[in-house]
Amino acid sequence: MGKTKITTKSTEEVSIKNTSKNEDIKAVATKTPKKKITSGILFIDATFNNTKVLFGDKLGNTLFWSSAGTLGFRGAKKGTPFAA
Repeated sequence: MGKTKITTKSTEEVSIKNTSKNEDIKAVATKTPKKKITSGILFIDATFNNTKVLFGDKLGNTLFWSSAGTLGFRGAKKGTPFAA
């Protein structure tokens, strides 16, 4: 068995660690408000190996997208109708 060395922390070290934690808590960002979408364009790209879905506004700007690969499908399963 080895020797154990017991040390005590000074009050300065403890106070420095406590202040850094308080600063981290204050730096939490607020959520942005969600946009309400009334209409848009849906693009579907279905190939033999993958299926991709993209939703955009009327100007064509991408709002969100997904593919079979990002949902966890691997290999030949990505090209199936179920993945779409």
